[in-house]
Amino acid sequence: MRVYHFMAKRFALENLEKSRLKIATIDNLNDPYEFFPNVANTSNNDLEAFRHHFDGILGFLCFSKKLGDPAQWAHYAENHNGICFEFEIPRKYLQKVKYVDSPIYVLRNSARWKEQIPRVTLCKYKSWRHEREYRISLDLKSSEVEKDNGLLFIPFSEELKLVNAYIGLRCNLTQEEKDVF
Repeated sequence: MRVYHFMAKRFALENLEKSRLKIATIDNLNDPYEFFPNVANTSNNDLEAFRHHFDGILGFLCFSKKLGDPAQWAHYAENHNGICFEFEIPRKYLQKVKYVDSPIYVLRNSARWKEQIPRVTLCKYKSWRHEREYRISLDLKSSEVEKDNGLLFIPFSEELKLVNAYIGLRCNLTQEEKDVF
């Protein structure tokens, strides 16, 4: 399946040079309301603790099915000054994000509440639906995960195959930068 990942030019060039992609962690997702389930009789402190339980454990690669959305170029690719990578990824690895009116309700007293967690990681408020997002969930303790300056990366591979790169309308590349492509 072809999917797209938008980023700032400096990060795209470094990722090309090092053949890798940055992993999003729960604490740096762009929507501050993301990964906050709706749990009855739970305080905000409990929800924060729940969310932080997954720090260092769970990460995501985030993609879009849509290349030409100006809002995504503005939000994720430095106001059209950045670059977008196109990947070919086997469909079995991609999870489609669902856009909802309110957080997913998790019944904490249910014996099966933990089974609901994957649904929570794949939901965003409906105002984000223009992104047409797909994700790959990653175990941050995997040996494939690389650390660099406090950030986490996954190397390009047959399952994460870079097939093209698109330059933003306002992106200026030096000749040296063009040679990286």
